[in-house]
Amino acid sequence: MRFSVKLLTIAFVVSLTSCAYIKQRTLYECKTHAYVETVIEDYLSRRYQSAAPVRMGIIPLVVSVNLTQKPFQYRGLGNELAYQIQAQFLNRETVPIVEVLNREDWPGKKDEFYTGNFGALSQAREAGYDLILVGIVDDYNPTKEIIASTKVIEVESGITLWYGKTTSHTLSKGYLRAADYLGIEEHNPSKSFGAELSQELTKCIANEILSTDRLQ
Repeated sequence: MRFSVKLLTIAFVVSLTSCAYIKQRTLYECKTHAYVETVIEDYLSRRYQSAAPVRMGIIPLVVSVNLTQKPFQYRGLGNELAYQIQAQFLNRETVPIVEVLNREDWPGKKDEFYTGNFGALSQAREAGYDLILVGIVDDYNPTKEIIASTKVIEVESGITLWYGKTTSHTLSKGYLRAADYLGIEEHNPSKSFGAELSQELTKCIANEILSTDRLQ
C-alpha cells in the first residue's frame, strides 16, 4: 500500500513538473502559405542605391466582412495588428523607415485587397512611400486562431512583391485540460488568447516577408 501511494505521489509530482515545464514553453505556433515570394532584402539592394531611405507604409488591416457583425469586439483590431507588424519590421531593420499609414477607411477598402489595392496605392503615393503593406483579417477566434492575408506592394509600379496567408493558433488547450485534471488551473473553454495570438501572427508575418531563405 505504501509503495502504491509513493508511486502515485511521484507520478503526481512529475505531472506537476511537466505541466509547469509545458506552460513555460511556447504554446502558440503559426504557419504561412506564400503565393508570391520575393526576397525583399535582395530586391531593395537591386532597386535602390545603398543606404537609400526606403519608406514602407503599413495600412491598418481590414477586418473581413464576416467579422464585422460584431463591430465592438473587433474595433481597433486592424490598427493593433498594423502597429505590431511595424514593431517587428523595425526590429529587423531590413527596411530603413517603416510607418503606420493610419488613414480612415475609404469607400471600397474592404473589397480592394483582391482587386488591385488602388486606394491603398493612391494613399501611399500621396504620403511618399516606396512600399506599402496591406492586409485583411480573414478569421479571428481569440479562443483558437487568427488568420490574415498580407501583401507587400511596390508603390511606383504596383507590383506585388510578397503575398501570403498566415495562421496563428494556440496549443494551450491540451495544457489547460491537463492542468484542470490535475487541479492546477481550472479549464475555461472560452478563455481568450487574442493578445498572444496577435503577437505570434505578426511575428510570423514579418519573419516570412523578410525571410532570405527561399529559392529565387
